[in-house]
Amino acid sequence: MNIRLAVVAIAALPLYSCVHSTYLQSPMHTNSNSYKAIPLHSEEVKSATYVSGMLTSGSSNSSLRDLNLGFIGSVHRSHNIGNFQGFYGATGAVGNYHVDRDYFLGVYDSLFNRNGSNKFYSAWGFNGGINYVLPLRNGGEWRVFGTAVSWTREFGDYLSFRRKIPDSVVNAVDRHRDFTTLAFHSEFVFRIRKKGSLGYKFGYVTSLTSLRDERTPYFNTTPGYFSQTLHFTRNHITGFWQTNFGYYAISSQLGVSYRF
Repeated sequence: MNIRLAVVAIAALPLYSCVHSTYLQSPMHTNSNSYKAIPLHSEEVKSATYVSGMLTSGSSNSSLRDLNLGFIGSVHRSHNIGNFQGFYGATGAVGNYHVDRDYFLGVYDSLFNRNGSNKFYSAWGFNGGINYVLPLRNGGEWRVFGTAVSWTREFGDYLSFRRKIPDSVVNAVDRHRDFTTLAFHSEFVFRIRKKGSLGYKFGYVTSLTSLRDERTPYFNTTPGYFSQTLHFTRNHITGFWQTNFGYYAISSQLGVSYRF
């Protein structure tokens, strides 16, 4: 009798794992606020147009067991006016979200379909922001405080998967097609020689949509993430590396922007 109970208990362990600590969020979480280059005031460029491309890689879910690989492209327009500067533009993303299916026991194999654990996604949207700026020595500047808004609309297999997965096997799942964030940041940019600069930006980004934890009654959370970026500009080209650490997700972006 004891042996039979032990066998049943062992068989039930995977079932427990599949319903414990599972967070399926938008693939744009930690990818919604990519770095946007803006000319220094000392360059005396009032307005500029940029095109950017970046590779992003990251991990999500409990224990960061799911993998997210993608490409993000954008075009934006920037303006310098007095002690202020701003930008606005459009963005698009494509990628693959790899779901760790071991936590779903095979019970929901129909949801993995012919793509298996790999879920394609795409998104498009708009973003914009504004900074208050103070000059530094040698032509650099401190972008003392800035705020930015990002909105994206998602398509693809991963969204369909999240919409079909039962609440009973997840802690929290984002079923929304639209993902909107609000960012707060500060940035230091130092002039290097005549046509170059080096900068560091840090901030916090929060979603404007809350998630309900199905396993904790009356508990809602608003996903957010901390972001930091190192960037280097030479002539019209800016290279940057951005890292993001947030609610059950991390990501790293390596990108380049070109100013027309």
